[in-house]
Amino acid sequence: MTVDDGFFGQLAVVEKINELWGKVFLNSGKILNQHLKFGFDGVSLATDPTIQDRILGLQVFSAVIDVLLNSKDAGVELEYEQQRQLLNAKLQITTMEQLAAAILAKNQADYDRAVEALDKQAVL
Repeated sequence: MTVDDGFFGQLAVVEKINELWGKVFLNSGKILNQHLKFGFDGVSLATDPTIQDRILGLQVFSAVIDVLLNSKDAGVELEYEQQRQLLNAKLQITTMEQLAAAILAKNQADYDRAVEALDKQAVL
């Protein structure tokens, strides 16, 4: 990769990856904190933001992650560490989507599995 000022310049990509990764894990941390304080019912009743609102925002991040993962088409090759970081964030988003689906379905067992997965996923 070459260093330049564009969106796909090395520094811009590294900064964007770090920013996205941080925001994804900030959201998962907030969900885990809500779970620890209020449990299934508290997370499902949260209003500011609702779990669905939080997931909607994360889906935007997921789309940006997809663009970055496919940046080779724009002439940028991500280093392995950058790819790993993006895939790690994408997995965390998917797990939060599973948690939200379990809440909507009122499925406590699947919710608990998703919370466990969020908690276990390494912050790399």
